[in-house]
Amino acid sequence: MNNQQNKLNAKENQMMLFCLLSYYGFAYKDKKDVQEKVDYIVWIYNRYLDYAKISWGPVAAKPIINNSEAEELVTCALMYVAKHDTDEKATPEYTLAIRGTNPISLYAWLCLDLDVKQQELWSDALNKFGPKPEKAIDVGEDIKISRATYSALGIHVGLKDDEGRTVLDWISNTIEKGNPKKIKLNITGHSMGGVLSTTLGLWLHERLAEKGLLQYVDLSIYSFAAPTAGNNAFVTHTEKRLRGKYKCYINELDMVTHAWAEENVRKLPKIYQQKGDIQIEPIRAELKTLASLLEQCKDKKYQRLDSQQSIYSDVRYVSIGVRTTYLAEAIYQHIAPYLYDFDDALRFWLGVGIVLDILRYLARSSACTDSAGNTLELIVSQEEMDDLCNFVKDEVEKQKEIDL
Repeated sequence: MNNQQNKLNAKENQMMLFCLLSYYGFAYKDKKDVQEKVDYIVWIYNRYLDYAKISWGPVAAKPIINNSEAEELVTCALMYVAKHDTDEKATPEYTLAIRGTNPISLYAWLCLDLDVKQQELWSDALNKFGPKPEKAIDVGEDIKISRATYSALGIHVGLKDDEGRTVLDWISNTIEKGNPKKIKLNITGHSMGGVLSTTLGLWLHERLAEKGLLQYVDLSIYSFAAPTAGNNAFVTHTEKRLRGKYKCYINELDMVTHAWAEENVRKLPKIYQQKGDIQIEPIRAELKTLASLLEQCKDKKYQRLDSQQSIYSDVRYVSIGVRTTYLAEAIYQHIAPYLYDFDDALRFWLGVGIVLDILRYLARSSACTDSAGNTLELIVSQEEMDDLCNFVKDEVEKQKEIDL
């Protein structure tokens, strides 16, 4: 692993921006509203994206409960493909952006993030998702991914646009078979989108190879703030198939990047004592949650992907009360450092706006019930959330004065 702390270059910042834009409209309950919001926001910021235009999607999905979409719930998935403005003689370039976890979707948290105690065969994902391959793909019985990643992958590869095309259909139709000119396809995502960028990228790589189309695609994967997808055999398999095609950008103070490797999860209670004299201790409820996470991944041989790129971060002591400091720090470290190298307009208005929107909606959703009838409560009060929002705004203004 590369332990040097790097600044993101212009291309990497562009990929992170694609990720960030995918979060817009996360609180809407109408899929069409969500899709139109993301489509509009990509257009608004197209000058930062090489005048990117939507080529496929945005396509959103809601949880399927009792074999039908749960209309009363928010969306649990969203993807889109944008085309970059390139010279006619140049290789056409596209970016597939995958939204991370909807922060107010209990279904997404429980089923697409935290369901890691059970694992599924990677070969099942290749053979059961998408069109049935002409010949069953056998990659071995030891290569496994978490059930959460498996479920999320199945949802995303099944998303269809208004013309009934999945992303695999779109790629297959976009490629001109027999034309020596390739298409360049970037795949990017943050958080759950980050783990899916590598996993879905690998799925597409193997399915395109099975269709005889892989030679026409130049694949590059940019994964940000991702948890771990599978076991050590899956890491070995991914590295073999995608060698040199992916990079995983992580902030070592971002607790999400430590899941689900058992040895890394063990570090989480002391994660904010790594630098200087900062002492941020989780409270009893948070310690109980961390212990539960450790139990979920214990003895599963989860392993981080290779090609990790550590990005710059520093502990921001988020002081909003003894009870919630650890949680507030976790939220901050999962988002803010990945925006560090954005220019003024993006970092201060786009990025921070999304962070504050997420925090406010989390505060409104103070309690909910999971499928087993257990009540899940956030320990952040509205007053404390307001303090956190003010803290973020103050940090933004301080940084802006320094940069200027």
